[in-house]
Amino acid sequence: METYVFPVIGDVPIEDVDADQIIRVLEPIWYEKDETAKRVLQRMEAVFKSAIRLGKREKASPCIGVAEELGTRHREVRHHPAMPYESLPDFIARLREPTQRAWQTTRPALEFLILTATRSSETREAMWSEFDLEKGLWVIPKERMGKSRKKHVVPLSRRCLEILYEMKAVNPCSSYVFEGTKKGRPLSDMTLTKLLRDAGLGKEATVHGFRSSFKDWCAEREKVADEVSEAALAHTNKDRVKAAYLRTNFLEERKSLMERWMKHCGSARVKPPAARPDTGSDRMISISPGRGAPTQPQVSAVSAVSVRD
Repeated sequence: METYVFPVIGDVPIEDVDADQIIRVLEPIWYEKDETAKRVLQRMEAVFKSAIRLGKREKASPCIGVAEELGTRHREVRHHPAMPYESLPDFIARLREPTQRAWQTTRPALEFLILTATRSSETREAMWSEFDLEKGLWVIPKERMGKSRKKHVVPLSRRCLEILYEMKAVNPCSSYVFEGTKKGRPLSDMTLTKLLRDAGLGKEATVHGFRSSFKDWCAEREKVADEVSEAALAHTNKDRVKAAYLRTNFLEERKSLMERWMKHCGSARVKPPAARPDTGSDRMISISPGRGAPTQPQVSAVSAVSVRD
């Protein structure tokens, strides 16, 4: 309720909440986090039933019919507009521009999500205790892996490690890699979606859709075996017989795969900075990230170039 409901309708009197507002709460997570969405709907339904029973609401529960209105779950590909993988290099280049206004961990978090092909919650709620930077591995515990309930090992590319070291410098005392605006809390669920909307891509791409971009790139450009790309996405094998015999997680293959994915995503040619008139001063003029927001550390030119080599 604190994560998904209160930020949207927490200030609305319980008597005035309607079905449209319930849909607004659930729509962002209905397909991406189907089990979570189901639990959120059940908890809201319990609240409205209690309010009616206690005489605090005279109208019927606004949750009635919402599930049918939102439609059947498990339509991941059809219901997540995905950015074509050919467009990703230019998008990543824009994402790295220091002029892009966003909270200090938001842009790095979205790039990290794209490069690891992970889900929104897996990236946003990542904790330092899950990482082995020396081995270049991220082990997401089974408790954070939704329905699969199976830990997921993610090999980290060079750029991912670079982002992690940047985030360590930004929030050295935080347990979360991508801490949000509230101290000690991760980025909120809508933060990355808002970043896409602010970039004018709200109807063309979704956060979850970047996993489809990765899958398409694996199949069309790299001709990667389906078992390997599915392991990279932490998809559960629906064929139980095949799953029983398939014991490997293809970690070695995926290490190479994620490095190639990183090179593709960072393959846009960097435009040289516009020439500035000689004013006799060496001071750099930067765009403020907004009142009260800390400035963001920038990747050195050397690091940015080395990633694309």
